[in-house]
Amino acid sequence: MPQNRSPHLEPLHREPLGKRESDSSYRSLFERVCMGIYRMNSQGDLTDVNEAFAKMFGYPNRESLLRQNLFELDVDSESRREWLAKIEEDGVVSNFESVWRHCDGHDVWVQDNAVAVWDDSGEVLFYEGIVRDLTECKRLQRQLQEAQKVQAIATLTGGIAHDFNNILSAVFGYTQMALLSIPAESPLRQNLEEVLKAGNRAKDLVKQILTFSRMNEENPAPLQISLITKEVLKFLRSSFPSTIRIQQDIQTKPSGWDTVLANPSQIHQILMNLCTFALQTIREKGGTLEVELRDISCDESFSTLYPDLKPGSYLILAVSQTAPDTSTDITDGFFDPAIAGIEDSIRKGKGLAVVYEIVKALGGALRIQMEPGDRVTFHIVLPRIFPADTIRERTTGPLPAGTERILLVDDEKSLVDIGKKMLSHLGYQVEGMVSSTEALKVFKSRSDDFDLIIADVTMPEISGLDLTKECLKVRPDIPVILCTGMSDATVFEKAREVGVREFLRKPFIFRLLADTVRNALDDQPAG
Repeated sequence: MPQNRSPHLEPLHREPLGKRESDSSYRSLFERVCMGIYRMNSQGDLTDVNEAFAKMFGYPNRESLLRQNLFELDVDSESRREWLAKIEEDGVVSNFESVWRHCDGHDVWVQDNAVAVWDDSGEVLFYEGIVRDLTECKRLQRQLQEAQKVQAIATLTGGIAHDFNNILSAVFGYTQMALLSIPAESPLRQNLEEVLKAGNRAKDLVKQILTFSRMNEENPAPLQISLITKEVLKFLRSSFPSTIRIQQDIQTKPSGWDTVLANPSQIHQILMNLCTFALQTIREKGGTLEVELRDISCDESFSTLYPDLKPGSYLILAVSQTAPDTSTDITDGFFDPAIAGIEDSIRKGKGLAVVYEIVKALGGALRIQMEPGDRVTFHIVLPRIFPADTIRERTTGPLPAGTERILLVDDEKSLVDIGKKMLSHLGYQVEGMVSSTEALKVFKSRSDDFDLIIADVTMPEISGLDLTKECLKVRPDIPVILCTGMSDATVFEKAREVGVREFLRKPFIFRLLADTVRNALDDQPAG
């Protein structure tokens, strides 16, 4: 027995010395406490618990726990040995966290505060303590840790994508310059075109990385939904049972055809909710999950099916399931939780209300189609947009040129070099610099020598945005183009506010560079 502990320590629900309360009052307090209270002998056999303790571990009543061994509830034998060593040494255990076992087998995280009670000879009479369920707290802690981990990964992948885009910009630039000087019949031309094809695949991969590194962004931005669709289906394939087949039909068109104004988490939620609904309804019998993405023509049939949508260009994301659970209550036609009842729609639709709200917020529509052969299809119609760079990539004809003077600033020397070559080929006079600080000094000293500034957004000394602000203070009329390997809508918005004319996303093709420079110099509206 520890020397600093009294051998006459009173148990939690014994009558205290002095004025005595009735046994029934103590028993009432014992049972009404919301935390679990227990008493056990030195061997760990429970001799008394309250109802809260029984409920915490799933037992029907306190009597069903009596004479059970508390040590057997402890999942980790090492933590129990640590608990015993501590209470034998100090006579008390405070805020001791460990994992105990619920009666149905799942783990329960608990915080235990206990004392040992000895007799006059120093032998342990019993242990008694109070336990608090920490399971929900631990779950929230894990969620926070996962969110922080995802945020860290997003930051890391965003940085990697930025650097990789700089590398790709050099590959694209030098390859395109080489193609300009090689005859069409040369065998080298085919090799270089294959380099560009591989570069485009890498470009799409970087887009996917950037898309998922921005999952928590709330601001909508131009977004290619085919990239998220493919990644969600890859994820679901590994988690769905083998009895469910997953088929995808995504149109193959020029990059950017599937662009909408949204944030990645919205599209991710739509797909996950619809696909999870399909899993829940066909899990037992098996079946097929089909996901189709295509553009849709706004003819008379479209106006009939979607009378609330304004004329324009739209994409349709269709999620179909075969052999659904016949107990699922789905009505053919439009889904509207305001009519069906929010609670009922969530219970029966398993997330359809969430999908509906997101689709409506994006200016689209959700329609459910019941088809012969136990087939249900959810049609998600979303407004389609055409980013400026997408339109320009598909433009043909002679490259626009000029003779104006351009200040080109990028901290990557290889990008400055290839940028100078490409712009010089178009007839422009280019002064390239790798230091934004030096570039600002040069511009302040002879601002009238330049007709246009092209600068990278991310630079170590002065960022492209800050460089723009300072240069516009000197010459408010100077057009500025910002280049970036990222896709941060917030940066774009701030840049527009300070007067940036155009943006170039790395890696860019020669035509995109030529068109963007000409548009900025001619003061045409930005795309």
